[in-house]
Amino acid sequence: MYRANKKPRVRGPGRGNFLLSDHRNDTTETQRRAKPKRDRRMGRLNDMRDADTLRKKIQERATAERIGKNIEKLKKECGWSFNKLAEKTGIDRTLSLSHVHGKSKPHPKTLKEYAQAFAKELARQITANDLEQ
Repeated sequence: MYRANKKPRVRGPGRGNFLLSDHRNDTTETQRRAKPKRDRRMGRLNDMRDADTLRKKIQERATAERIGKNIEKLKKECGWSFNKLAEKTGIDRTLSLSHVHGKSKPHPKTLKEYAQAFAKELARQITANDLEQ
């Protein structure tokens, strides 16, 4: 088949057809390295948004750590290992580890599962809100 004005195709080992070209050939090196210019008027607004986002992340991290401490305290009160906690709650062991160590904030449904497992073992009422306080 005749391919006029087409770049030659090469057959790669198990990769199908691909073009012999550089996909970045339409921009120069300086254009690729150039940083976008900031508008002075928008700079403050962007800084405020960044600060607000950072504040929210810090609050979320503090909440995750507080929940983790409460789960750890109840886990010790029950005398459970992480494997036993995972077995009783039905939550993956690595996920429960990340919750206890404050690396991630549990979903509200997950908090409810923790609360139900602890309430059943300790024979007292424990709610998801108790874990968040």
